[in-house]
Amino acid sequence: CFSEDGKTLYSAGFDNTIRIWDVETRTEKKLIQNDSIRLHRIAVTKDGSKIITLSGSDYSRSEIRVWDAKLGKLISSYWGHKSALI
Repeated sequence: CFSEDGKTLYSAGFDNTIRIWDVETRTEKKLIQNDSIRLHRIAVTKDGSKIITLSGSDYSRSEIRVWDAKLGKLISSYWGHKSALI
């Protein structure tokens, strides 16, 4: 997903990484190692301060994680959904 101003791209890979890219220079600005199961979705807050990821081995055991985008640190995680998240 893109930042509000379109200058930053946030990506989540099947290699369990979150990457933050500079769109203009096409360079990686930050790599965040995710120790969770495969990442399925990624979103970013409007101000770009937090990254939200959805992961899980299947949609019956989904986990939502909130990350500090600047520090690359996990802030909180949420479990408990018994069905798919969108």
